[in-house]
Formats: sequence, C-alpha cells, structure tokens
Amino acid sequence: MIPTADGNSPTGRETLDRLRDRAKTMPAVVTIGSQAAQSADFLDAVYSNFPLIVALISILTFLLLARAFRSLLLPAKAIVLNILSVAAAWGVLVLVWQHGYGSDAIWGIQATGSIPSWMPPGG
Repeated sequence: MIPTADGNSPTGRETLDRLRDRAKTMPAVVTIGSQAAQSADFLDAVYSNFPLIVALISILTFLLLARAFRSLLLPAKAIVLNILSVAAAWGVLVLVWQHGYGSDAIWGIQATGSIPSWMPPGG
C-alpha cells in the first residue's frame, strides 16, 4: 500500500495507525515497515522519555549553577528562561514549516504539514 499523505503528517500518521490496528487483527504475524513507520517508532521512543530527560537536565543545571554562583534564584531563573526559549523556538518552527505562516512569503516554500523527526530545531 502506498499512502497519498506524507508519513510524518497527521494524516499519514492516522493511516499508519489504522494499518497497525488492522495488522493486529490478522491471524498471521504482520509487520508494517516503511520510512513513516520507522519515523513514528523513533518519535515514540524519543518522546516517551522526554519529560525525564528535561527533568534530569534541569536538576543538573540547577545544581551546577547553584554551586557556581552560590544562589538559588539565579539557577531557577536560568532553567525557566531556558525552557521558555526552547519552547518559543519550537513554536516558531511549527508555525513556519508545519502551518506555513510566512514560509511562502519569505522563502517561497509552501507549508509541508510536518517536520521531519531528524531535522534539528535550530542551527
């Protein structure tokens, strides 16, 4: 089966989920393989541990900055501002490339409807 939607788009992900649900009901062992399936599995693996990673980085950053500057307010402020700046960068990335706000006017590129999982959000 060849889907019409990009595998990283919400429509492509819905198609993949429907195929996987259907494959579970088959009497034989059926596996789904494609770039879309690999990308979905990668995203699930990475983002299932995302809150733990953010917590560990925040705690380590807090401890190192508290030790270096002998302050509790400065490391807390640094962590909050760091999380806000990363969230803002990801928000702009989604608005421009996924939803297409300004991508056509600035770069002459239409919205893709998705962001590849391997694309680094910065540069």
